[in-house]
Amino acid sequence: MGEELKVSKFEQMKLLLRKKDVIFFIGLYCFSLIVVSLFSDQIGFSYIDYITFYAGISILLCLTLIVTKNIKPREITTKNDLTESSVLYGWTILMILTLFNFIFTLRSLGITSGIYITVINAIFNSITLFLIPLITLVYIRKYSYDSLGFSKDQLKKNAIASIIVFVGILVAIFIVQITIFENDISYVITQLPLALIQNLFIAALPEEFIFRATIQTRMSNKYESKVRGIIITTLLFGVLHAISWGQSGNYSIELIFLLIFRAIVFQALIGLVFGIMWARTHNLILPIIAHMAWNCIYL
Repeated sequence: MGEELKVSKFEQMKLLLRKKDVIFFIGLYCFSLIVVSLFSDQIGFSYIDYITFYAGISILLCLTLIVTKNIKPREITTKNDLTESSVLYGWTILMILTLFNFIFTLRSLGITSGIYITVINAIFNSITLFLIPLITLVYIRKYSYDSLGFSKDQLKKNAIASIIVFVGILVAIFIVQITIFENDISYVITQLPLALIQNLFIAALPEEFIFRATIQTRMSNKYESKVRGIIITTLLFGVLHAISWGQSGNYSIELIFLLIFRAIVFQALIGLVFGIMWARTHNLILPIIAHMAWNCIYL
């Protein structure tokens, strides 16, 4: 039986790698990695950054597969009509572009204080990418909270999985900060709580809700493929993050493309792991906690 199970898993992996979506993503990722590696000096990444990033991603992915092994996600049905899809995707892109342009305008006016940018980010993202879509989907589109990732189903298993992943990333934060950045442990302990709170409201909660619970779910249902849903959302997640870097200065077309390739290499890959977390749980606890903690590795 054990041998048959191994063969079965191996065959599943072969079928997965033969999917056109997976082949496309791997090809695009490899091309992006080559480009980013060739122009590392221009986009500010060293080889130590690659090593720590891939080591962290590998550990996080393995940990995710282990802690979610016994979680059986409930099926989520969506309406997938043109109105809902166009409004949802259009609103998401518009709000992200609006935020980055607003922050860029503040910087051009000389308002560069970290506290102002942080507060604006937290308020804007929480309202536009979380509260407004949540209210719209629940009270206008009549979705249940369960279908949007706020489910009590298997809550204990999801909570335990989240705690394990959080502790794992927490250990990584201390290792990276102390050994690579040579910061004192007292500095990490002092800075970490505020960083976690900031990243919860700026990135983790609004981004996981809009990208995973809403967009990925609808893409997966529309194409009847979890794999395609994850890949489409992953690429959207990565490319939109590139816009934030592009708003920080006057860049050439060449450098803008480099930022997009960089986003595919780094942001899209971690987004892929968050997407797998959502697909294996259909609960937002794990991806939100993981996203919040991961963003604190570089305090």
